[in-house]
Amino acid sequence: PNMGRFGGLVPALLALAASHRSLPPGVTCGNQFNSSATALEIPEPAISWASYRILTCDAPIFWLKTQVAAAGQNLYITASVPVIARFDPVRISTLVIGPGLPALSVADQAKVPAAAQADIQSGEGALLFESPADQTSCAHLQSDVMANETTVRNGRCNFHEPYGDSHLWPVHDVHMQANASGVHRFAVFEAGGHAAKVAWACCDWPEDFTTAYPIPEADCPYCGTKASYGEYMSIFQEKASHTEFWGFPATQDCSANSSAPAPPAQCPNETAVSGGGVVQPESCRLGCSNGECHSHNIFGECVYELEWVIPSAKISGYNVTSLVIFKGDTVKFARKGHFWSHNLVRMADEAALDACDLPTNMSESQILTVEQVTVGTNVQFDTEGTFYYSCSMTGHCAAGQKLTVQVKDTSAGRHCHDHTHSGADSNLSMTCEPGAVKAYVLGDAQYGAASDQCSEFCTSPTGLAWISEAQQGSCAGAGFPEPVEKKQVQPGSSPMPMDVLVSAAVGGVSPTCHCHSFEEIKCDSSGQALYDEHIVEIQNYCQEVVNGTSDTCPYLCFQPFEILHLHYLACDLRPKHELYTRIEATDKCHMAAKPPFGTPCPVVTQSPVTQSPVTRDPAA
Repeated sequence: PNMGRFGGLVPALLALAASHRSLPPGVTCGNQFNSSATALEIPEPAISWASYRILTCDAPIFWLKTQVAAAGQNLYITASVPVIARFDPVRISTLVIGPGLPALSVADQAKVPAAAQADIQSGEGALLFESPADQTSCAHLQSDVMANETTVRNGRCNFHEPYGDSHLWPVHDVHMQANASGVHRFAVFEAGGHAAKVAWACCDWPEDFTTAYPIPEADCPYCGTKASYGEYMSIFQEKASHTEFWGFPATQDCSANSSAPAPPAQCPNETAVSGGGVVQPESCRLGCSNGECHSHNIFGECVYELEWVIPSAKISGYNVTSLVIFKGDTVKFARKGHFWSHNLVRMADEAALDACDLPTNMSESQILTVEQVTVGTNVQFDTEGTFYYSCSMTGHCAAGQKLTVQVKDTSAGRHCHDHTHSGADSNLSMTCEPGAVKAYVLGDAQYGAASDQCSEFCTSPTGLAWISEAQQGSCAGAGFPEPVEKKQVQPGSSPMPMDVLVSAAVGGVSPTCHCHSFEEIKCDSSGQALYDEHIVEIQNYCQEVVNGTSDTCPYLCFQPFEILHLHYLACDLRPKHELYTRIEATDKCHMAAKPPFGTPCPVVTQSPVTQSPVTRDPAA
């Protein structure tokens, strides 16, 4: 499948490693947490936390504090730097201030900023943890967890976090135990006095993502840092997907220039509406039943938004474990504000999905990272086949986060024709509310129209004045009298989706023209076995449609029904089966896709639905 970026939602748990909770989500900088008095409070030192900070020359110290309940509390402290060439010289130091700690040595005092030294109160001591100058090995890492998760890469000790596909240089990793209870403060700074980025983690290793704690919001004034911008981590780490936003903060020697950095040269659109402008034909509405959703649009032109969450994936609020779509369709996987973080991994096969036998090679099996799922990312299915997916976060597969996607290719078996059917809107029109006026736009894809089509919609007279490309009136009055279809679109200038009626000049496509996937059943005796097979299928899978217990047509009913529909139109030797006529009368299963503009579409006449079957009943 192919991926495309999509903007959007707030990540709650994108942290330095899988075992750290973000404090706070987003990136901090500047006046926020830049003094002991305004220190970021770590709510509970018995679990692990991670913070992301931009150290600037006007705010060179990042301050944190926590209340230690008793002596002996483990405090694991890890400082890491994004793998960015200009930060290669960066060495982070952490000064820990608290009761029962020893006095700073004279040598260490010379390495600590004056503001941090001045904060050591009577009855307190301090420990200085530095980053070694030599970072060519991982020998400086003191915790087993970090030692086991790092390797030397390109001459530097490197930590790879697979769920976000991020790389960091862990420049110091230390372990201490508190000597006494009480408030402990942490002053984090760049030892050489340079602007830098740091991912700083503390305290003990147990993880807890569920307990509610008071956590402030990141309030860095520079763009691309807020938690509300779901891709802040890609900008912080300057990933290849965001090259236009690289370079902030620039290299700056604070001893020569202590002023604030120049703002980013380019900013992302942090207010973009996710999915704006996407045109969805009516046939893109999925049919869902019993955990399965299936497409009726054989042209593979649809985008389906899927909530990739536990205990089950959802589409429009419907729990789904199986999705049947067509080659070219796109599925947008998004967390939709769900508390837990998720990635998307492809499982080896059905047996692996059933057993939650997760892949070990994340570089090959991970389709979307945690951040990509958090913000919502498109995956286009351009290969026919069946694919199996889950989330590799601990316990999520076992909790039910599984999806099977069957991709069908009907390019060699499509059949288009024209007749009135339940899936068509043969009375296409645009009626405006009192006080509104009709307007139209010509040949604009943002409004759902091809270059030789017209889009008609309703708006207020005041609103019309703001739409420079629109004119008051109807498409019919502009020379486009033939309605094609209604759509919902969201042009870039519109704050919300809007309904449009797309029309064409005479000679376009009839509103009732539609296309099905096609499998030929021969009219003579050579087609009897295949015909009987389809009758058995509607007997097995269409009972809920007939007896009224299902409002939708399941795919296993829809598929044989549409094949029989085409067969009865082409062959008058077999009268319609009695069960087929009952299904047809429900108006639930005749769904199809509208063809592209200009597609040949012969008009057909349907035979009556009241004939009795004369062929043998295969189930008899």
